Amino acid sequence: GGFPRFFDIERHCCDYTGTLLHMREARWRSIIKALTWRVIATSTTVVLAYAATGDMKIAGAIGAADVVIKLFFYYIHERAWGRVNVGRNVHFGEH
Repeated sequence: GGFPRFFDIERHCCDYTGTLLHMREARWRSIIKALTWRVIATSTTVVLAYAATGDMKIAGAIGAADVVIKLFFYYIHERAWGRVNVGRNVHFGEH
């Protein structure tokens, strides 16, 4: 691909025979997935807010606040989990 290695997320899993597979997901793919999920999640919030209020202006404001608030809390959540080692497995050599 056209991206340097640091743009990839490495994933390891096994196929149905138990053979270790090594996969990488490009950073741009993760960004697109995050953006499309954010559109779905915010749209859901706006629809629910509109159903509750009947006012599209209020629903839009709630949707905008939803994006900002959840982005902030996701950052805090991600930083906190970065300090937790539970469930992390590091293997060296053949698996």
